[in-house]
Amino acid sequence: MRRTLSTLASALATTLLAQHGRITVDDLPDSVRVGQAFTLTWTMHGRVDEQRPLDLGGLSILRGPFQEEATALADGTATPERTLRYVVKATRPGRLVVPELRATIEGVRWISPPTVITVIDTSMGGQAAPPEAGDPAPFGVVIQDDAGQLVVFGEKGDQHLVAVLAPDQQRTWADRLHTLVRTYDPTADSITLCASVISPAQAEIIWYQDGERYGTLLTAAQATAWRGDVFRLFAATEDVPFSASVQAGSGRIDVQDIDGTRRMLRSMPPGQAKEWSDRLCKLVSPPDSGAVFDVFLMDDAGRIQVQEPGDRFNTLPLSPAQAHALREQLRQHLPAAGAEASFYATIRERGACYVLANEEGKDQRVAYLDPARARALEAQLRRIVTDHSADVLQASARAGEGRLVVVPREGYQRMQALLPEQARTLEAQLRAWVAER
Repeated sequence: MRRTLSTLASALATTLLAQHGRITVDDLPDSVRVGQAFTLTWTMHGRVDEQRPLDLGGLSILRGPFQEEATALADGTATPERTLRYVVKATRPGRLVVPELRATIEGVRWISPPTVITVIDTSMGGQAAPPEAGDPAPFGVVIQDDAGQLVVFGEKGDQHLVAVLAPDQQRTWADRLHTLVRTYDPTADSITLCASVISPAQAEIIWYQDGERYGTLLTAAQATAWRGDVFRLFAATEDVPFSASVQAGSGRIDVQDIDGTRRMLRSMPPGQAKEWSDRLCKLVSPPDSGAVFDVFLMDDAGRIQVQEPGDRFNTLPLSPAQAHALREQLRQHLPAAGAEASFYATIRERGACYVLANEEGKDQRVAYLDPARARALEAQLRRIVTDHSADVLQASARAGEGRLVVVPREGYQRMQALLPEQARTLEAQLRAWVAER
């Protein structure tokens, strides 16, 4: 089943990319005013066998049509192109769906990608609605026969399988998608594949019938409801692994595809990011009171290794500034060490501490610190280990297991396993956050 769905995702992605590449719509403004003139341009890439009449209902034609034939060169290959252009204006405010151009190109029937423009009525003080925030990547549901899946789309339109739908979820969403398709085309009865694609700007339904691709945009109300329903489906599907990442007032929620790659699902507004930053910082365990600290410094790089009871190790890389500051502090205990010396310091229980300096071609230097200096150095190391204000915090949880990853701005990451109760609580919070959106 997983292999079938993976093949399905690949086939649909390839078809989507090919379809959208054969007839393209030139860049259009996000919004226009009622009565404002603008240009609609479609380009058909390849030999055009048949071009179907274009219905521009809802638009007033000012000039056109203008049709041009040209030849494009790509990688040394000449490809014929046909361009169709109109100058039009919109007569009423609202969402304007740019008419789809249908043509047969080199024996294959193609359809132009759906495009929406917001038409505003400035006489009534209207303003163009800003694009909806919080959906940085398109995502959706794909149904074929008795198989269903949740997908996240990449930058190039390629699909990444996140989870396979359970049979009851598949049946429910197949009915919903097919019902919606039939409201657009009552004659649709042999649908071979159906998908919803939800992006920041719009939501659309795509289906295949008799080898041809069809698509329709949802209304604003439909898109809002559909977007919320799909998010709740993500949250309700147990196979979907979620993770949260926060840094410096911004955050995001990711899902993980079957290949293990994290894909962004939602971004967090500042308030939510601050809430999650506080929540994840509480999960960062401070070093145990009996922990052993080891410091390794070479040039302007270094790391702190913390060994806690039970032989649990955490390693925190140091930024160049932190490494330089510690290096100069340790040099105070071994002032005879040369400029190129590397330093190692260890702090054991009850304040036992010593510092080593190694130089090429010279004997190792060692200095034992008194308890007061050892405690001061340990306190400094603890502050470095527990201070994550400038770091990225990533947390993921699934089925009672979870981990917290601290990624410094410079250096290697530090990973910490979550207790089962912490993992279950975090997973419930992540799913609830996604479902509420």
